[in-house]
Amino acid sequence: MPEKQKESRMISQAGTQFVNMPPCDGFNYLLEWFFELGLVFTFPDIGAWSTMTNTKLSPFEVTTLKSMSNAYQGFSNKAIKRDCNAPYFNDTRTSEERNKQIATKFRSIAKQKGA
Repeated sequence: MPEKQKESRMISQAGTQFVNMPPCDGFNYLLEWFFELGLVFTFPDIGAWSTMTNTKLSPFEVTTLKSMSNAYQGFSNKAIKRDCNAPYFNDTRTSEERNKQIATKFRSIAKQKGA
């Protein structure tokens, strides 16, 4: 990744989706690679990607990418539940408060549509 680039292309183009993510100072390229690899992958997938892209990875980079994939996969399983927030979203509302606000918004949309 070029020295002058402060954040990864994925983050800079994603807009507000990643606003609350912690900074990846110096390691933005790992986030790029993570997305290139497809979020859920195995060690052999990393090896194949490394070979095909002619990218030499350090042991730290390999284990970090695999840890990121494991964390993503683990959260994907947790995110199946209706009341699960995004990992970077800090919502202090209770489930009841959140459900009430969502219901209110849907009623408002229905009124606008004339339903």
